[in-house]
Amino acid sequence: THRPVTIGLAALFVLPPLAGVGFESSTLLAAASIFALYAAINLVWMLIIGTAGVSSLATYSVVGAAAYGSAYCSIHFGMPWWALPFIGVPIGLVFGLIIALPATRLDGFYYALLTLGLNELCRTYVLQSKVFGSATGGLYGAQSYIPDSLSADGQLLLGYYASLVLLVMALALYRTINGRRLGRILRMAPEQKEAFAEACGIDYRRARIQVFLLSSMALGFIGGFYAAHFRGASPSLFSIDTVALGLAMLMIGGMQRAEGAVLGTFIVVGLHHGLVGLGPLRLILIGVLMLAVVLVL
Repeated sequence: THRPVTIGLAALFVLPPLAGVGFESSTLLAAASIFALYAAINLVWMLIIGTAGVSSLATYSVVGAAAYGSAYCSIHFGMPWWALPFIGVPIGLVFGLIIALPATRLDGFYYALLTLGLNELCRTYVLQSKVFGSATGGLYGAQSYIPDSLSADGQLLLGYYASLVLLVMALALYRTINGRRLGRILRMAPEQKEAFAEACGIDYRRARIQVFLLSSMALGFIGGFYAAHFRGASPSLFSIDTVALGLAMLMIGGMQRAEGAVLGTFIVVGLHHGLVGLGPLRLILIGVLMLAVVLVL
C-alpha cells in the first residue's frame, strides 16, 4: 500500500524542476512549493478531523499564529531562520490547548463554528495591529533559509525541495500517529467510538486531545517554516477563503487516506494556479468539483 506513495514522492523530487510544458519554469516551481507546503498542512489537519474526530476549522489559524510569532521573534530578536520552526512548536501547542478546551464540551457543527470564528478573530486582530504589520499587509523581514545570493530559479528550486522535505515529515507523522494503536482505535467503530475505545481500555476523550495537541505542535512547526520560507506572514492565512480551499483539498481527495490529502491538494492548487486566466471562475470550478465528489462518494 505504500508503493504508490513512494513512487509519487520520487516523482515529486524529480519531475517539477525538469518539467516546463505549458508553464514558465518559475511559475511551475512556485506552484509546486505551495502545493508541498499546503499538502503538509492538510496531512496534519486530516489527523485532527479524521483520526481524532475533532471538527476543527482552526488549522490555518494555528499555522498563522506560529508564522506571525516566529517572524516577530526573527525581526525583533534576531532569531536565525533554523530556529523559527522550533519557535512555532510551543506557539502551536498553546493555541492547541486553547482550542482543545471547548472540544471537551462541544462537538460537530457547533465546534466547527467556534473554530471558524477564531480564524476571523485572528484575522481582524492582525489587520488592526501595528505590531503585526497592519500598515504593510503582513509582517515581513524575517530571516530565511533561501540566500539572496542565489539566482531567482535557484531560490525557487531550493524553496520547493525544502517544502517537499516538510511534506515528507508531515507524511511520516501521519503514518506514525494514524498507524499505531491509538490512531487505529480512534478510527474504528465510527458510530460508537467512545464506547469502543473505553472497552479497549483507552480514555477516548483524552486520546482525542492527545492527537489534537500533537497535531497542533506539528502545525506550529509548519507555521515557523512558513515564516522562514516567505520571510514573514500574511493575514490571508486566517481568511475564510484559505479555510474553504483547504476543505476543498481534503474533500476532493478524500479524508481517510494520506494519499487523498496529497492528491486533493495537487488538484486544487493545480486548478487555482494553472487557470489564473479564468479569474474567479476557477474557484467556482473547484466548488463544483468538490460538490460532485461529495454527491458521488
